[in-house]
Amino acid sequence: MIRVELGAEGAAGTRFVVSPLKILSELLLTLGRHPYALPRVWRDRSAAALAARDLPSVHALVAHAATGYVPDFISPVPVHFAEAVEEQLHRVATAPTERIGYEAAIILQGHPWCAEGVDGTPGRFAAMAEAIQRGERALADRAAQELEVFWKRVFANDWPRIQDRIQADIALRGAQSARDGLGAMVTGLAPQLRWRDGGIDLTAPFASPARAEADGLLLTPSLFRGPVGFAVDPPDAVRRQLPLITYPIADVTQARPAGRPRRLGATRAQLLQALAMPASTTEMARRLKLSQSTVSYHLQALYDSGLVQRTRQTRTVLYQRVEQ
Repeated sequence: MIRVELGAEGAAGTRFVVSPLKILSELLLTLGRHPYALPRVWRDRSAAALAARDLPSVHALVAHAATGYVPDFISPVPVHFAEAVEEQLHRVATAPTERIGYEAAIILQGHPWCAEGVDGTPGRFAAMAEAIQRGERALADRAAQELEVFWKRVFANDWPRIQDRIQADIALRGAQSARDGLGAMVTGLAPQLRWRDGGIDLTAPFASPARAEADGLLLTPSLFRGPVGFAVDPPDAVRRQLPLITYPIADVTQARPAGRPRRLGATRAQLLQALAMPASTTEMARRLKLSQSTVSYHLQALYDSGLVQRTRQTRTVLYQRVEQ
């Protein structure tokens, strides 16, 4: 188990981010470790993107991902809520050489928090060792160039839709945090996470027991189903970064529109207007001074028409307007 101590200041610095390159990094990690856990569309796109064999560094990252680790510098910690992929690629290319060197040592020698036997050695991952030998700056430049090509081949066309889905998830989590508290929201992100005594317990496969302190925490949804991903620096890391936890995106079910109602009606129009942010049936009944049964009836009709989406958070179903 990895324990991240946050305290009051760290809890106050906990926030969500949208990181295009973290999504890409999670794809590479899953591709290297559990490729058949990926939906076929992403597996096929990745295979097609790598088929040309013109992305040797990306191939090396996928091969090394079998250890459970990809270097953090390829998915820089966002400095604001939603960074553009171009901003992040620039920061990959200009990453501090000492940080790249620190992560290169992890690639070759294994992560200090990984259990024995889960490491990467030059013999097993010769392509990565060869890339590192060209030097930190050359490694960063090459990685940025290849990641840009891979991004365009795999993600670029669908990124607006993916971003909308990520931001919908974050809105749902924010609503849950406001309703139930930060601790309950974090604990509900995934079975491997637990908020306890001002910090987070993270159950991670292959990880030795470890502890770190941080003055903030970043959370971001992962497009790909699987265990929680994390980037948490040991206390002696070079240029320590804020911990970043990647959790499975909410399973937001959206009905396929079957055509808009001929006449929306005053109550349904009022509900739609109020559902810019996620809310439960109980909340909407209280806000609009209607019975829960009336609200439930109209929400079901709006859902069947594809005008609202819904997701389950623990025992509560939240509804949100679908932006047309």
